[in-house]
Amino acid sequence: MVNSQTIKEVIDAFKLDMNIDKIPSIIPVVEVNPKVVKNAEVAAASAINSTTGVILTANNNADIYILSASLSIIKDVTSTSTISAINITTEGGLSRDILRIASLSLTVQNQTVTISFTHPIKIKRNTAISITNGTNVANITAQGCISYFTDEVR
Repeated sequence: MVNSQTIKEVIDAFKLDMNIDKIPSIIPVVEVNPKVVKNAEVAAASAINSTTGVILTANNNADIYILSASLSIIKDVTSTSTISAINITTEGGLSRDILRIASLSLTVQNQTVTISFTHPIKIKRNTAISITNGTNVANITAQGCISYFTDEVR
């Protein structure tokens, strides 16, 4: 059985009419919080040569969960060895590359890698999700993209 306060919150959240709608006496375990708003979004940024781009900055008002990420690079033959990556800071405070493409010196390269997460990754609030290129000499462009959702309490 579910307590009467939970039933009342469900009735109010879904604007149920007790005279018309069937009011459940047992509620399955689901998120039933009308104050939490989920917004699905996509964000992208580029990094050219030895630069860093900010794909998204997590703020203090919402939890951000990454669903998938994609990283693409294009480089010419004059580039030295390069590493391009999308970097995040997890809720636990660990800085991690979630995608990385390495390349060899004196080679042309055009490559894309994509990953989808079975369980979304929660990002630490007030941190940046970034794309970086690490190289000494390069003519390289990298593009990073993430899909994510936010849980925003209103």
